[in-house]
Amino acid sequence: MDRMRFALCDDTDIERRIIRFMIDQYIKEHEYSVQVDEFDSGDALLKSDVTAYDLVILDIYMSGLNGIDTAKELLQIHPKGKIIHCSSSNEFAEESYDVEAFRYLVKPISPEKLHQS
Repeated sequence: MDRMRFALCDDTDIERRIIRFMIDQYIKEHEYSVQVDEFDSGDALLKSDVTAYDLVILDIYMSGLNGIDTAKELLQIHPKGKIIHCSSSNEFAEESYDVEAFRYLVKPISPEKLHQS
């Protein structure tokens, strides 16, 4: 199996660490080959080669470019990439699917919900 690449974008360090831990646990349990790159803003993510990512886990509420606007730009650059939006509320759930998000998870995210994605 080819190595998969994920981008994890959240402006809160502790949230990135929690989600990263859940991803790492799942990868280890299932023996997948995955590279996870972390970003602290939508702007930083968009400066990377976003076409390299199979999956982007993207916070909604971020300083600077929010997750919905970041997803709009991602969609233009890499329409085949999958996006999982994460947010502390359901407020942007409908808008998230307008930018073709694969899933919308409400924080705090449980490992089971993330692993189902």
